[in-house]
Amino acid sequence: MGVVVLVGAYYLVSFLKLKNDYSKNRICCGNATSTVETDFSGWKTYRNDEYGFEFKYPAFSNKQNIILSKESNGVDFLEIQYWDDKPSVFISTFGISIYRNKDLYFLDDWFRSKIDINNLLTSANVYEKKFLADGKFILVFKNSIPNDYLNKGGPLPYAFLISPNRNLVFGIGLPQEKDIFLSNGYNTKNKQNSLLESIFSTFKFIESEVDTSGWKIYKNEEYEFELKYPNDWVFVSKDNDRIVFYNQCGRGFPIIYDDFTAEYLEFLKSCGSFSVEIGRNLNSEKLSIKEWYDNFSKDADPYSVVSVAEEKVESVNSIKARLPFLGRESFLNYLSRGSDIFFLRYPTNYVYGQDIFPKILSSFKFIN
Repeated sequence: MGVVVLVGAYYLVSFLKLKNDYSKNRICCGNATSTVETDFSGWKTYRNDEYGFEFKYPAFSNKQNIILSKESNGVDFLEIQYWDDKPSVFISTFGISIYRNKDLYFLDDWFRSKIDINNLLTSANVYEKKFLADGKFILVFKNSIPNDYLNKGGPLPYAFLISPNRNLVFGIGLPQEKDIFLSNGYNTKNKQNSLLESIFSTFKFIESEVDTSGWKIYKNEEYEFELKYPNDWVFVSKDNDRIVFYNQCGRGFPIIYDDFTAEYLEFLKSCGSFSVEIGRNLNSEKLSIKEWYDNFSKDADPYSVVSVAEEKVESVNSIKARLPFLGRESFLNYLSRGSDIFFLRYPTNYVYGQDIFPKILSSFKFIN
């Protein structure tokens, strides 16, 4: 199995080589998963086309007012107010802070640079990483806030969520006055926290339609597959069994695929890439992709895989894993054809073309 990893799963090996350095001063831990099950019937939907998101919230009272306050400090505040309209009496509220992430930091980097400047929260493990059932990655409150931070920074949201293109970060929390939540069955801190996670789980980000009619077609005659990629993208190939498609983002330099320089890593973080790698004869027994993956993953580091699911790619069965790569996260689809295994990788978070990578994946197909 060790030979298989070295030859075929280039991405896993690359991650493991860099894992120790990246883990220093990071927010723990990447494998926590929310198991909250919520009945959303009766919930209402708030949509904001300007910022490009929508979410559901519970209708705890006869009347709700939603107020968006735009502030000059880069933090806007969305307040959901609950009123009793007979008579019109204010009952309670909860809020979502909207932080404008102009530097397009990833969530943990943004947290450390904007919220935890002195590293007090990270050192005390105040927040942990968690993945919601739909795959969203959030930071959630875990341990008490150190007094040194409270004296300088004040209270904090329970959880943070970042948009796919990283231009916005959302922080959600409950007010001190919680009577309306208590009277609706959220009478413990765990239940109240679960409610907030459920609201975050309903977040949807509004994506523009992608027109692929003018895209280029890449065809690989040796391995008999093709895919479509944007007209202004380029690709590089290594030995015809590792092909990288990428947006140059105006930088105009080619990827040196085996050279993990600081410039290359920063390029991948900001622009991203869609990669196809072929592991020759890795499936010599010609197992189904699920059987092959089950055998392949037995020796995997449990921290190297965040989630695994089965997915169709152009009617072909695949295994889709969410896992770290170069200190970030990527989706990796495993497909089998004959005795070969195909590895299709693209990032979970990226700046340029947040809705393009799934379109590339959906265009992949075997030919002949």
